[in-house]
Amino acid sequence: MRTLRFLLALPASARLCLALTASLAALPAAAEPAPLQASAASPTFRYSGDAALSSAILARLAEALARQGLHLQDPQVRLSGLDGLRDGMVLELPAWQPPGREPVRLPLRLTVLAGTQRGQATVTGRLKQDLLVLRRAMARGAAVRCADLSLEQRPVDLGRQGWLPAPCALAEGTVLRRPLGAGDALRAADVGARPAVAEMERVSIRVQAGAVVLESAGIALADAELGEPVRVRPHISRQTVAARVIGPQAVVVEPGAMP
Repeated sequence: MRTLRFLLALPASARLCLALTASLAALPAAAEPAPLQASAASPTFRYSGDAALSSAILARLAEALARQGLHLQDPQVRLSGLDGLRDGMVLELPAWQPPGREPVRLPLRLTVLAGTQRGQATVTGRLKQDLLVLRRAMARGAAVRCADLSLEQRPVDLGRQGWLPAPCALAEGTVLRRPLGAGDALRAADVGARPAVAEMERVSIRVQAGAVVLESAGIALADAELGEPVRVRPHISRQTVAARVIGPQAVVVEPGAMP
């Protein structure tokens, strides 16, 4: 009651001031700006310290590497040429691009833009790659399907390239071109369509001399496609002869080729 009498005794201008002050005090406080304004897909970053900047660079880089089937282990970032950065300053993060057909090599040097200032982020670590590996040992010529493979991350070997790309997309009828053991990673050259004639497999040998046609069985001594030459060994002989592929598991010996 005393408070009410006191307020009523005040001049009208004073009562208005008190009302405005109370209204402002009731308003919610302004939200603090988020220190990190970048995601892995965002090209910009609001600076809030070198550690946060390094994390944003690595997140963006990891996303780009993953599209190439690569993963960066134990990464380290060294920043240079970025003196005088202030909290809240908006930076442009680097966009990493794969080096064409060349293998990815560390360290990676990326450009960071801070207004007109160009700095550099040097990234080191260990690279691993997604590889398709056999679940079990398989012989040469065996049909191989995606179900026969698993995906594993293994250290990048710059001395060996040409791996079969992941995810698996093997066509029906794909076979191994050489024997491989369980856990062996597949290279693109390790698989392909079954050849018309396969090495050490049975073939039908046709020998034609004028109107006379003879057929016998034998073994092909190499892979060959339709129309290609191949040496075969008839079962009735220890000698090999030159022949030409005329169809699946079928060859013809030209006149004069027989010993």
